[in-house]
Formats: sequence, C-alpha cells, structure tokens
Amino acid sequence: MLIWLLSTALAYETDQLTWREQPLAPADVLADAQLNSVLDEAVAATNAVVQCGANEAATREELARQIRAATSPRTRVPGRKLWRQFGYGRYTAWLEGSEAERRSFPKRNDIFGGLTMWQSVILTRSGPASTFNLGGELVGSDKLDHFLDTGFMYFEWSDGGANLDTALRLGTATERSLYGIATSKTFSWADLAANRDGLDFYLDLLTEGSVLQLNEEGCVVRTGDFHWEDHVEPTWDEVKNPSVHSRMVGRGVVRRLRRKQSDYCASFEMWAEPSYETELNHVLQERPDYVKGLAPPRGDPYDLVGLCTPLRPWTPTPGVPRFWRTRSRDGEGARD
Repeated sequence: MLIWLLSTALAYETDQLTWREQPLAPADVLADAQLNSVLDEAVAATNAVVQCGANEAATREELARQIRAATSPRTRVPGRKLWRQFGYGRYTAWLEGSEAERRSFPKRNDIFGGLTMWQSVILTRSGPASTFNLGGELVGSDKLDHFLDTGFMYFEWSDGGANLDTALRLGTATERSLYGIATSKTFSWADLAANRDGLDFYLDLLTEGSVLQLNEEGCVVRTGDFHWEDHVEPTWDEVKNPSVHSRMVGRGVVRRLRRKQSDYCASFEMWAEPSYETELNHVLQERPDYVKGLAPPRGDPYDLVGLCTPLRPWTPTPGVPRFWRTRSRDGEGARD
C-alpha cells in the first residue's frame, strides 16, 4: 500500500479529451513563479554544499540533485478525498492545490469514469491528474513530475548524459512496470516524452541558455526566469500522443466513448483542426527516439474521426493483451 501511495502520481494518467473544446486559462504565470522560487532554494542549497569551489560537472550534478530534492519528494494535496490526495511531488502538489485554472473530474465524468477496480485500481480510485494550460499546450500535472523527478533519474542513469541509451531503456521499462502497465494499466508515450525533456533540462544546467549559471566566484546564480513554455512539447498531450491501454482499460474507454458519443463528437467538431487525422497518423507511424527497448504497438484508442463520421467504420485500437511483452503485429515484442 505504501509503495502504491508513493508512486501514484508518476502512474497517474490524464484526460485531455473530455471537454477539450472548452478554453482553459493559462497557468504559466503562477506555475513559473513557483518553480523559480523553488529553483532559488536549490541554488542556495547547492552553493552551501559545494562552497562555490567545485568544478562545473560536480556543481551541475549537485544542482540537479538539489532541484529534484526541492521539487519531487512525495506529498499530498490537502482537502481532497483520501485516495486523490497522495503521491504527488512537492511542486505538482502545490500546483494541484493552487488557484491556477485546471480541468479535473471530481465527479468522475472523465474518459476513465466508467472503469471498475478490476480494470484499474489507480484509474478508479484516484482518477486522472488535473490538466493545465502550460506553454499553450494541455498538460497533465503528472507530466511535471515526470519532467522534474524521472528526468533526474534519467540524468543519473545516463551518468550525466554519457550513457543516453541506458537511460532511455530504463525509462521505457518504467512504463512497462511501476509507472504504467503494472499500476494504471497504461503505457504512456507522453510520459516518456516528458522524461526525456526533463533529462535535457538537467543536462543543460549551467550551459549557455540555462537560467542557472556559474558566476566568476564559482557560485550558482539564477540569471533569468524559468518558463514552462520553453520546455513543454505537444508530445506531452495525451490526445496528440495517445497512450496504449491494457485490453480491460481499453474496453472501458470504448464503452465510455460509445455511451457519450454525442458529447465527444460535438466537442471534436469544435476543436479538431482539418489536419488532425493526418498529424495523428504521422505520430502513430513513427517510433520516437525517446523510446528504447520493448514497447507495445502504437494505436489510436479513440478513433474520433471514425466515431464522429457517419457511415465510416469506428475502429479504436483495442488495448494490448495481458502478455503483450511477447507479442506484436509480427508475433514478436515491438522493439527499437
């Protein structure tokens, strides 16, 4: 139970589909200001440890460690039902409890709202993490934990970027286990994209372009403001970069879409660009470079075009079978 509570946020899924047509006010001003305050804490802690006397590589490593320590310890969001409180990192818990506008589903009218405990304990009890408008993209708060927390894990796994392939393979494995299929019954490509972008953030510390630099005395200083818009990518959006669900969760999502077809199709008509189908097919046909090792075949769990086009077959991709690790379209596990 303790492990489940501590890992919940990194195993949370999000719903960027339901109510997608409704405008969401940007959360950047509040989210940026809070993270800059946390970065200042990390800078002070780093300088206290290295005494402004370490070389750049050692200082970067300590700074990365202090940023992770300041943003990612597991905590809870007060005021929520018990099962929706736990598992968030310190920074994302603050954002979930802040005044920033978000899209959340306390009444469980999200895409996963019809699931049972048998299909997914986390998606049933905890529900999806909130969605915020950051950098002009719809972003689940779980992606910020992936960026700040798992991104640091990538930094360590890769030995400061020297062994990138190792980090990507270990990261992909987390979606096959504790942060994905084994808990929320979902393999999230968007989570892996946020992980890799978090690694890049840590690797870029103290380099040209980073808001954290070394001054002439060898101390770390913040020379500018962190902005999420400089880091958030469209690949963090679960509609633009769809997840792969287990077969049981996939069936639950399909039932939800069928029951709420008129609502989802009315929404789809309002937000979908003419290029939506082409762009999505391009995403689904490519294996991104932030995924290494065994991964399930890609697919579209929604097929909104088919769902909302009269006389066109509706063919959402079914969830992966229980033993997908040894199967793919070609009869073998899908590898890079």
